[in-house]
Amino acid sequence: MRVNQEQLIGALAGMFSAGGAIALAFPLAFQTFWWCPEGGCSLAGADAKLHFLANVLGVVLLLIAFALILLFVFVLLARPFVPRAAMERVLLSAHIPGFGWYDKLQFKWVAVLYRGSAA
Repeated sequence: MRVNQEQLIGALAGMFSAGGAIALAFPLAFQTFWWCPEGGCSLAGADAKLHFLANVLGVVLLLIAFALILLFVFVLLARPFVPRAAMERVLLSAHIPGFGWYDKLQFKWVAVLYRGSAA
């Protein structure tokens, strides 16, 4: 099976943004708001269960935020190696439903980065 350029770029973007988000979100959560990083906390009471749910929600929101931000960084780092058309096709194929505003912002970012280039 042959992997084309867009698939390779998409896989690298996914690994960079998701892996980076995981690497940033969990240490940040454990050092700031996670209430029991050592484990062994009791979830017997309703308040403890709500606190745990809030912690999980906080980590999920951090993961999403870091992944979206790191995708901008990936485009910046990949710019010297990837033609504009290929980058736009990768971003177009990675559309997230309900995040049309993010797609527009990402395409504007690509336009700014590739302005004046021969690609």
